[in-house]
Amino acid sequence: MCKLLSGIFLIFCCAAFAAAQSDDSPRTEFFAGYSVLETKYEAERPNPPQPVITFFDGKQTLNGFNVSATGYLNKRFGLTGDFSAHFKTNKIADPLGGNIETNVRVFNILGGPQYKFRNSNRATPFVRALAIGGGLDVRVNKRVDLRVFQADYNPIF
Repeated sequence: MCKLLSGIFLIFCCAAFAAAQSDDSPRTEFFAGYSVLETKYEAERPNPPQPVITFFDGKQTLNGFNVSATGYLNKRFGLTGDFSAHFKTNKIADPLGGNIETNVRVFNILGGPQYKFRNSNRATPFVRALAIGGGLDVRVNKRVDLRVFQADYNPIF
């Protein structure tokens, strides 16, 4: 499945490179940066309630990174491939002594459309349908934008 998605993304990126554009808009853009993943997990409780020890109850904050590449088919519409990885180590006291440790790793490989609201201002908002989300890029110079923020809603069931 991953190879199929990678192949489709590559085809669309090649099409974006070949597409004729009459303006200065970039044909591709790349992003790399720090990322935070907020998770919320509620374990099923037995009936009648009994104490349950789990590493995943409640809210978790994982730190990681995010990289993406977008190939634009025209001035505003492009196809994006996105990879993120987030990590956390949880420790709880072992009743027999010592600690019990788990390493949590969450990886996302996403692909889909992105629409950028290009204008003459320095700030350029965008929306995407990889996981529902969007963000804001601010132009630093002709070739570099600073991604001020990006937020995505990615439900996991």
